[in-house]
Amino acid sequence: MTGLQELQDAILSLEAQIAGKHMELAYAMGERDIAHKHRQSMEQAIKAQMDFRIKCGDGECFFDESGARDSAVAQGRAG
Repeated sequence: MTGLQELQDAILSLEAQIAGKHMELAYAMGERDIAHKHRQSMEQAIKAQMDFRIKCGDGECFFDESGARDSAVAQGRAG
């Protein structure tokens, strides 16, 4: 992924995390209906991130690309 794509991916991840924290707070306050809405928001953010990663990879798996890049770095350090 390009730097801009990585930034967008990070933003989508943070949106999911924020929705998750809102859900935790709502559950702690006994607001189950509100917590459910935040859970749905979290799930939508996760789906948006997965869709974005697939789109960026042109059908290739984001994690395969990331793993290959990490492997190359590790081999460069080892050699």
